[in-house]
Amino acid sequence: MEVSGADDGGTDDGADATGAEAATVLAGEPEVVRTRVDAAPDELTLWFGQRGRSAAVLRVSRTGVVREEGVDAAESTYAVADEGDRWSLSVPVPAAAIEPGQIVRLGLTRVDPRGVRTAWPRRLMPWDTEPARAAIDLKAWSGLSES
Repeated sequence: MEVSGADDGGTDDGADATGAEAATVLAGEPEVVRTRVDAAPDELTLWFGQRGRSAAVLRVSRTGVVREEGVDAAESTYAVADEGDRWSLSVPVPAAAIEPGQIVRLGLTRVDPRGVRTAWPRRLMPWDTEPARAAIDLKAWSGLSES
């Protein structure tokens, strides 16, 4: 998982995005799944904001379709980099998710094609309904460059 200031390259109108920050997700695919025709869809959920009071929840599929939970807006589609055994895409960070001081709280859950549930930044207990959050200081990223 990476947070960057890169152009998101999406087709969304940007109404709920800052246009400046993007969350890039990278998901590996278990080898056993690559040969199964009946595998379930691969889906990630990005949780922005404080636990129990999410600012935004985005469901992201391997096909690049992104849906915001609880919003009657149309789906957005973003370009997916599919490398066979893994895939990645960047989605804009919703403006409502950026807290004062340029802090973004982010958690991730995933149900892979095997039906296995994982989470970041910490594992989920069976009774958990949403993940913990990592607080990311966007000001700290401004001096970093890709090399």
